[in-house]
Amino acid sequence: MSKSGVTHGTPSAKQRDASFKKKFARNFGKMFRESIGTDVRIITGDATFQAHTFMLKAQSSVFAAMFNNNMIENQTKTLTISDFDDVVVKGMLEYLYTGQPGCMAERAPELLQIAEKYDLDETEGGL
Repeated sequence: MSKSGVTHGTPSAKQRDASFKKKFARNFGKMFRESIGTDVRIITGDATFQAHTFMLKAQSSVFAAMFNNNMIENQTKTLTISDFDDVVVKGMLEYLYTGQPGCMAERAPELLQIAEKYDLDETEGGL
């Protein structure tokens, strides 16, 4: 460490990994928030969210089945979720894109239910 308190040298693998994950979450979160390059609509009771089929398919075997086969959701590029409210669906999408659902403290039980319904990866350690 120098006299100024700045450590010089190469970041550790752990630091590089953490930095990559933070940047990844920030960039994909921006893609979700700003609807950049989206190709599917998710309709709930009072809201419509734009998303990316690649992200849905990568994170969920249920979404992968919907969008890899000749199902109506794949044909119309529209998914209707009527059994969870807008806040929970948005929280699920935030989790898929950033690893952090915005409404975890208030809606944890519902987030776990939607994660189970759509077989979201890593929910036991994440959500």
